[in-house]
Amino acid sequence: FAGEANGDSRFEGCLADASCELRQRDASGGETYNKNMGGIVGLVNLINLADTDGVMEFVDCTNAAKIVVSKNWNDGVSGVGGIIGFVTQSENNKGISQAGLLVDGCVNLADFDNTYDGSASVTLGGVVGSVNTMNAAFCPRVEILHCSNYGRLGSELRLVYYVGGILGHYNLASLRMDGCVNYGTV
Repeated sequence: FAGEANGDSRFEGCLADASCELRQRDASGGETYNKNMGGIVGLVNLINLADTDGVMEFVDCTNAAKIVVSKNWNDGVSGVGGIIGFVTQSENNKGISQAGLLVDGCVNLADFDNTYDGSASVTLGGVVGSVNTMNAAFCPRVEILHCSNYGRLGSELRLVYYVGGILGHYNLASLRMDGCVNYGTV
């Protein structure tokens, strides 16, 4: 649905169906160095929210599109997730330290085909790949509630640093997870 989302956004009832396949491609159809991939959004940047209590929401979204992780990303931590690839909050958020992300009732049905053989670290999460803010002073509230993963998270895990059925990795965030279940193979 989106490569990047920021500001006051709400994704509700979105469906990436099984007829789709998510793969890194450039405009000519060749493979490219995209860093973050998600069934609904690749990168969520918790900036430009209307107020200090602003929350970006993903509610009742489903991904059934296969996610193919195959290209060598050449720098930084990359996030790949069934719903969201990577969540960050950059320092230009003008002091908003209580911004939030709500992921509620989301489901990943798709398998991850991981033949990644690059040198950078990659995180895989059935629902969210990685939550990693840039500075402890900008510590967002992240809630992942009533979500599930049924997808297989790759059979050939090469240079994948973190893998989780629901969340692959988090750092410098206030995290609450409740009512989540992983049925997929990790």
